[in-house]
Formats: sequence, C-alpha cells, structure tokens
Amino acid sequence: LYEYQGRYRLHRIIKVEDDVYVICGDALTSYEYVSRDKIFGLVIAYKNKQKWIHRQSTLNHLYISIWSLLRPFRRILLRISRRKKRDRNN
Repeated sequence: LYEYQGRYRLHRIIKVEDDVYVICGDALTSYEYVSRDKIFGLVIAYKNKQKWIHRQSTLNHLYISIWSLLRPFRRILLRISRRKKRDRNN
C-alpha cells in the first residue's frame, strides 16, 4: 500500500533500487517509481475466489513471472478479457 500522486494504491513491487521502489499494477503497462517514505504497508496474502494465496508462494511467483513477461501485451489481453466478461453477462 503506497501513496502515489495523492492517491492510495496497492500494486506489486517489481524491484527496489536504493530507496526507490519500482511498482507495477496488473492493469498497467508502465512502471511507477515510489520513494520508501510513501509506502505504508505490505500485503502478505490475498484471497482469489475461495483460496488464500501467500505472496511468497510458488503459485504467486509463477503468476508474477508470467504476467511480468506479458507486460507489453497487457492492454490487448485485458481488453479481450473485459470483452469476454461483458459478452458472458449479456
């Protein structure tokens, strides 16, 4: 959890460079750079459907690795996903 441009956000920390954290959200195609003093908390687990996933689990690391590699294509993938959800609901 961090503050960026006056708003609170919860995204993944990609790497740390000195006192600057490189952060990227799942739906973002670019990185955000946040100083350490703007970070307020760290997620240790999250719930996906009915299952809790620890941030250091193998499944989470695999997801992060694949999604990071797909960063250049995220905009297209998210558009397809949204369209499928919309079609399913109609």
